[in-house]
Amino acid sequence: MHDPVRVRAFPCAAQQTPRDEEMPRAARAFAAAAARISAVLLAAAMLCAASAVREFDVGILQRRVEGGTSTLRVKRGDTVLLRWRTDETVSLHLHGYDVRASVSPGSTGTMRVEAGVAGRFPITAHEFGTAAGGDAHPKKRRETTLLYLEVLPE
Repeated sequence: MHDPVRVRAFPCAAQQTPRDEEMPRAARAFAAAAARISAVLLAAAMLCAASAVREFDVGILQRRVEGGTSTLRVKRGDTVLLRWRTDETVSLHLHGYDVRASVSPGSTGTMRVEAGVAGRFPITAHEFGTAAGGDAHPKKRRETTLLYLEVLPE
């Protein structure tokens, strides 16, 4: 017969788990860092899965936003996609996020932004170009606020 004390004294290697004080300091630091990185990656994946994509079609006619819309509201964490149509060439700028787009008549311009900062941000036209009617002289103006993107806290 086998001595039961001896069997307990020499368990197989697969059953042995080192205690924290038995692990080298570098191995403990690596394990702690790996756990933190895993937690951050999991949180980021959950945040991306939870964020909504908010899409807006915005038309500019005679240098004004069609429909009288003055504010687009989204929640922080949303992905915002703005699709622009215009009757004349225009250079657009979403302040605060520093996103720009140039739009010409007959084409669609897009702006995509991850709404990570709460606040109220103007979307401006920095210059208008030749009108769709064929005006030979570009109609340039200083910055004109067309509407606002309002990012609400969650």
